[in-house]
Amino acid sequence: MARRSTSADHGALTRARRAPPFGALNWMDDRRCPDCPAGRASGNGCPGITLRMTNEAETQDTRPRGCGREPEAHERGDRIAGRTHIGHVRPNNEDGFVCGSSVVAVADGVGGHVAGDVASGLALQPLAALEQRLARGDWPEDPHRALVEAAEEANRRVSDEALRNPSYLGMGTTLTAGLLADGRLYLAHVGDSRAYRWRAADGLRQLTTDHTVVGEAVAAGHMSANEADTHPERSILTRVVGTESEIEVDKPDPADLSPGDRVLLCSDGLIEAINEAGIARCLEADQPADGLAEALIDAALAGEAPDNVTVVVAAV
Repeated sequence: MARRSTSADHGALTRARRAPPFGALNWMDDRRCPDCPAGRASGNGCPGITLRMTNEAETQDTRPRGCGREPEAHERGDRIAGRTHIGHVRPNNEDGFVCGSSVVAVADGVGGHVAGDVASGLALQPLAALEQRLARGDWPEDPHRALVEAAEEANRRVSDEALRNPSYLGMGTTLTAGLLADGRLYLAHVGDSRAYRWRAADGLRQLTTDHTVVGEAVAAGHMSANEADTHPERSILTRVVGTESEIEVDKPDPADLSPGDRVLLCSDGLIEAINEAGIARCLEADQPADGLAEALIDAALAGEAPDNVTVVVAAV
């Protein structure tokens, strides 16, 4: 997305074992897997995972050659699917996503120009590497800790690149990552992208806290969700990946998953375009994950869609 404010801009304080894989791995048509050491196209037997970059910009030693992205891109699958769209207003797409068998993630770059795109791409690389590790059967004793460590590595990569390249100074990205295993969703989270669980009996439940001035006020009980929707400071981020050398990564309690549940990771562009009731209506449909993802994007595009919109959906 285009540049959003952080709390630092406004002088505010920043608060600071083996398991079975879940779902199916979805390949890009002819694109190259970013972490494939052989640089093979994903459709040619690369064991890597789907990692969406965002536009034609590349940075030295951080992106594979030829790994640009078109304004609209998607990965399809019956059980796990991701889709992103540039929206109706932004000149480029600074969102990205990982859509693997076990690891899913959404990143929404901030910083403006190409820097937000660079940040989101860098932040997703450790999540891609974690998916490859799990796909090889190398499961850590503590999957949740491994996910958090990948998010911490994402912060180091973005921060280090900004220090090396002055034109990227101040770039950052949100990062919401999930690991699906043992009937649970493990999460690592920084920023205001979101993770949801939809369940027929319970409806839509947000699993993450928005790291914004307004989101943290809501979490503390100082503001209602309805007030937050129209608050002038609702987009001021208090925590992002890459702007500091160290980051506090939220580690929500694992969410139990049951057959029929839906998991949604999304950038804030979806929330800006449709409300949670609209999201729930899309997720309750009896469709595979790719149909649910497409319905969410279509619902966002039916309105103004002022920002990039990215979703990853898992149908349990």
